[in-house]
Amino acid sequence: MSTQNIPSQVLSSEVLDFGKVRLVMEAVGENAYPEKIGYYESVGELVEKIRSSKHWDQGEIFVYAKSPDDYVIAKQVAPSSCEMMIVTKHGVWDVVTAYRFEQDELVQAVQQQMNQAEKQFHRLAFAYPTSEAAEIFGHSLDGCYFIEYNDGIKIPFAKLTEAMGHINEKGTTPHFWSLDNPAHRHRLSDQQREVINA
Repeated sequence: MSTQNIPSQVLSSEVLDFGKVRLVMEAVGENAYPEKIGYYESVGELVEKIRSSKHWDQGEIFVYAKSPDDYVIAKQVAPSSCEMMIVTKHGVWDVVTAYRFEQDELVQAVQQQMNQAEKQFHRLAFAYPTSEAAEIFGHSLDGCYFIEYNDGIKIPFAKLTEAMGHINEKGTTPHFWSLDNPAHRHRLSDQQREVINA
């Protein structure tokens, strides 16, 4: 998965479709329903929308996605009010009463949270045998683990222990889609759990 921004003409709904939104929300212990999702094409547009009412239905979700690695999701978590759980690629940031903020104030806070995550993160993944990624890394027979850093560098590892050693040495934060993100612990095999201290 590339960390480059998708061109602006691509809609948020195409960048982060319902399946991806559902996965993000499940990882933070929340559900999502397609009929309750609205997509917006800028942080400002999303913030303007969530500030526009004091009484949203519980479960309403508002999404802006610049890329699969750079998004904000706001979910109304209380009945008939404006208590928005704000989620970025690093998980839950906060629950805010959106209408109590000035437009510029909330836009700035959300953008700061989105940008903060871009400093030093990694994505640990597995390239399956015969996959294009495994072939590129020279491991098409057995597959391999690899780490992708937010500066675009990708490093393959034959063993998970080697990959985790590299991550621990560098001290970066796991990206939301990274295997070692605690949100995905339940998806790991027992063997992977032993190596990943998520």
